[in-house]
Amino acid sequence: MANKQLTIEKFFIGKILNIPEYQRSYAWEKQNVRDLIEDINESLETNSSHYIGTVVLAKTTTQDNYNIVDGQQRLTTILMMMNVLILRLTDKEDVDYYKRLYIFDKNYDKYKLTPLDRDANYFFALLQENEKDEPKSRSQRYLTEVYEEIKNAVEDIIINKKQFLRAIENLQILEFIEDDEGDA
Repeated sequence: MANKQLTIEKFFIGKILNIPEYQRSYAWEKQNVRDLIEDINESLETNSSHYIGTVVLAKTTTQDNYNIVDGQQRLTTILMMMNVLILRLTDKEDVDYYKRLYIFDKNYDKYKLTPLDRDANYFFALLQENEKDEPKSRSQRYLTEVYEEIKNAVEDIIINKKQFLRAIENLQILEFIEDDEGDA
């Protein structure tokens, strides 16, 4: 098993992430997001990085594709947070750059993170802020509530969107990559 400590920015480079069917559905609540935002604000105030835990990935048969074995709740939430911030940047070049880095693959034809199949289309509509459908499951309700909480925080609390996005990029994780998913 290969492991290394990385920033979120370095973690996302060159990876397509999938949440395999054996994983539990999205279950973070508003308070989890508030805590994460508080941690990021603290790192900004102290001008330091913040460690947010371990992520365990398993290689798949497709190059640069990984299944998330552990850390899917954090990664999904961080991606939603980054998406909200990116969509509110004023410079179109910044928006395109960050979308390519965190939201889509380099060809813009695939999302960098795909949740469980039952939530995938709903999640992608959220990222496009195209919330026309009512949540059909508890996990979709959590995704909606968390996304709304992030949007409210970005509008009410976070003044400098790009600075906050950079603070997210500097969050530290410990990444473990396992060749065999069964061993992970």
